[in-house]
Amino acid sequence: MAVRDDFPADVIETIRKRAGSRCSVPTCRAATTGPSESRAGGVTNVGVAAHIAAAAPGGPRYDAGMTAEQRRSPLNGLWVCQTHGKAIDDDEHRYTAELLRAWCDRAEGLAREELGRPVVCMVQPGVVPHQRMITPGSERLGTADFIEDIAAPAAWGRRSSELVRMVLYELALNATTHGGASEVTLESKAGYVSLSYRGPRFGLSELLQSNQRGGGAAVRTLRETAAGSHDLNYRYRDEINEWLLVNHLRASVEDDPCGVSLGRKGDRGFAAVADCAEVHIYADDLWSFSDLHSLADSIPEDLRVRQFIVYGVDPDNPLAGELARLLPHAQLANPTEFL
Repeated sequence: MAVRDDFPADVIETIRKRAGSRCSVPTCRAATTGPSESRAGGVTNVGVAAHIAAAAPGGPRYDAGMTAEQRRSPLNGLWVCQTHGKAIDDDEHRYTAELLRAWCDRAEGLAREELGRPVVCMVQPGVVPHQRMITPGSERLGTADFIEDIAAPAAWGRRSSELVRMVLYELALNATTHGGASEVTLESKAGYVSLSYRGPRFGLSELLQSNQRGGGAAVRTLRETAAGSHDLNYRYRDEINEWLLVNHLRASVEDDPCGVSLGRKGDRGFAAVADCAEVHIYADDLWSFSDLHSLADSIPEDLRVRQFIVYGVDPDNPLAGELARLLPHAQLANPTEFL
């Protein structure tokens, strides 16, 4: 029988405390310790210290390259409720080591932020960084699992996350059914989620103008309903179709692959967003009229026909009128909370 590299008791306590005694699964976060009327110590525990990489060969996510000491380390542990402890070991293909480590980082980050704070001051976390591959036939369940695994309902609210799920599902279905894609990649980052696949160009305008009723309807609904909180963008480069669902309530220019901000040293310029169907321009609080003129002068001629969406300029601000004169086709966007 293979020797198991189980966690010592002190390591289990460290893992539990670093997670704030809550389940680390982002859609759960159930309290795992509490009072008991029947136990001698007066305390009950429904949490477990789960191994990210299995304690013994043949276990889920076993990594032969790890030492016994590494397997017993708190860095290889995830504190979860008993229900999710079984779930993550029953499906190692969905619950990868990378996803579990991202969950652990998120749980510890939340515990750190919530330490000593009253409930009304609790932070609103973003989505979990994650990547998942989807193959033909798994579009429906694959996109649903992805949305849950990145904790979109907790980060964006149930209604917004459902809209995003439907858009991702329709785009994945379109990619495999009509685009001939053998696999589709879903990925989440701080300010956006993306769906990409290799194939012929099929962009936003083609989707909205085509007979693809499901995809077109989902995109139109997102744009009409999300009220600027979420938007869909598209770019095509190196024969890769990439759809970008940007959460503008959280995104900054650094988080938006199609975002531009000009005027400061090191700011991203227009060359970086040349493949984007829409260009998002982020203004800061210190912009003035000269910044708008510099912006208009810096747009390359071949990009002037693109759709520009400007964030950070209040429609009632005098800058809005000057912006409309310099860039008549630009739209102002001021995202509002959408839950």
